[in-house]
Amino acid sequence: MNTHKNPLPITSVVLGARGSSLSQAQLHEVSRLLAQVWPQLQVKQRTVQTTGDRMVHLPLPQVGQKGMFTDRLLQALQDNEVDAAVHSYKDMALDIQPFPMAAVLPRLHPADALVSRDHLPLHQLPAGSRVGTSSPRRAALLLHTRPDLRVVSIRGNLDTRLTKLDSGKQNVDALIVAYCGLQRLNLSHRASEILDPTLWPPAPGQGALAVQCCNRPELLQLFLGLHHQITHLETVAERAFLAALGGGCGLPIGAYGHWKDKQLHLHASVLASNGSERIDLQAQCACPLNEKENSNSLAQNLGDHLGKQALQQGAKNLMDSH
Repeated sequence: MNTHKNPLPITSVVLGARGSSLSQAQLHEVSRLLAQVWPQLQVKQRTVQTTGDRMVHLPLPQVGQKGMFTDRLLQALQDNEVDAAVHSYKDMALDIQPFPMAAVLPRLHPADALVSRDHLPLHQLPAGSRVGTSSPRRAALLLHTRPDLRVVSIRGNLDTRLTKLDSGKQNVDALIVAYCGLQRLNLSHRASEILDPTLWPPAPGQGALAVQCCNRPELLQLFLGLHHQITHLETVAERAFLAALGGGCGLPIGAYGHWKDKQLHLHASVLASNGSERIDLQAQCACPLNEKENSNSLAQNLGDHLGKQALQQGAKNLMDSH
């Protein structure tokens, strides 16, 4: 990433993020990239506690899904406590108003990963093994793939969940987590298996970082050099699929957009919460990268089209079983 040749639009910026180890790693990454593009910029960091951070003792469905990991960050933007917020894109509500998206950064591997105490892959876990996750999507995929395993609700930051696995206090034999989280914390070696995202679609936006900022031209200009158009198109398609189903992260819906051979491909799944039924879909379209507005519309249409196909195939009945 090269130093920006234009004049520095603003002398300092305050970035906000959650307090978890993973969120702090993401915050430091964005700060580092900003400093690379704008060497004279003063970057300040602020930690903000969200609803999801305060209520780690409750299962996710009881907390209320919408914006649980972004609510206080948006309030901090509203109150001018921060100039920009760094999010895990998968945590963001579909409606991001009133603050614009300043950048979607190049994403890490979007797949889920199995972390097992004995470093076994999923197909080798003994029948009856207890696998921890708080995600309805991961639970449904697990029960569909291995109905002989037991799902255990486990919450907490990634490092907290790993500690619970290692200590045996939660009585779990394995976890399913986002592989990108392991990557960001330099824990890739903990993955027993990286689950194929075409067969095990991740949460829409998983692996990507999104920067949301106050609607000021100088701030938007600041983050232009961090934006990655291919990641943006992939996540636009994934989130459009989710939007077409009227869903959120509390439903067993997965979507995986990926760029291959100059085309945007989308694999998506909707499952019954107990894994008993599953709808799988896939489609692709050409998205000319040099026509930004057109390519954004094409990615949006791809996800929307696949979502409507899922509804025609009975996705609503599966989601209502949740």
